[in-house]
Amino acid sequence: MKLILFLFLIISLAAVSAMMVKNNSLVLGKSDVMMSAILNEHRKILVYVPEGVNEPGTGTVKYPVLYLLDGDAHFVEVTKTIKQLNEDAGCPKMIVVAVVNTDRARDLTPSHSMLGPEGQTIADFKTSGGSERFIGFMEKELIPYIDAAYPTSAFKILMGHSLSGLTVIHTFLHHTPLFNAYAAIDPSAWWDNQKLLREAMNILKEKSFDGTSLFLGVANTIPEGLDITSVQHDNSKQSFHVRSNFELAAILKSYANNGLRWQYIYYPEHNHGSVLLKASSDALQFVFKG
Repeated sequence: MKLILFLFLIISLAAVSAMMVKNNSLVLGKSDVMMSAILNEHRKILVYVPEGVNEPGTGTVKYPVLYLLDGDAHFVEVTKTIKQLNEDAGCPKMIVVAVVNTDRARDLTPSHSMLGPEGQTIADFKTSGGSERFIGFMEKELIPYIDAAYPTSAFKILMGHSLSGLTVIHTFLHHTPLFNAYAAIDPSAWWDNQKLLREAMNILKEKSFDGTSLFLGVANTIPEGLDITSVQHDNSKQSFHVRSNFELAAILKSYANNGLRWQYIYYPEHNHGSVLLKASSDALQFVFKG
């Protein structure tokens, strides 16, 4: 309970600190809506532009862009992290584009499945399997829209957590040139009986990833009674999530001669929910500072 209250306080303070005062109101960036022909729906995005940029699309300074999935859940804390890293760690200012979910299961899963990590049927997954269309929306509609409206540089990062971390890995493997850097935070690598892990073994072995960076952060979701060594020999459904991420890290290590610049960090002090703050900070420092 103390940990939950502490995390709530940190996130609340982050929200206030990251916001700007405008007309006696607290404002963090702007909300925008665009029509997607690919997805056949309106999509809401949240956009943060660094202070000092007077008008979108003007001026000579160009900024890298962080595309943040599950954006409605993580926009405030990640933007706060970026502001703090710029002030304290020398990371560059950047634009944040947070994509707000409409059908999370549809957009953030690469194949159709209704099974959770412990083998249970989950009704919310009935629309799953639409990642390719969602990636098409990002590539052909969202990114061009942002590039036309804001002072963007060519450097782009894709960040996601949990199911959206799964989409990060899928995009990294199958649409590598779309982003310069990828940050997958405790991704749902267990999805569809580890389908993406099987694909990763072949792709990482055969494909060049020169000029691409990948950060993988893994939370401590090891079941009680097991440790980091014993869990890797466990075959219970309860450990499937964390085992899948450990296996993903092992696959990346096995095929390390493909030009990929990557980093893997395991966070024994953080669970699936709390890992985002620390891992997003580490990911951005890795991308920009090495």
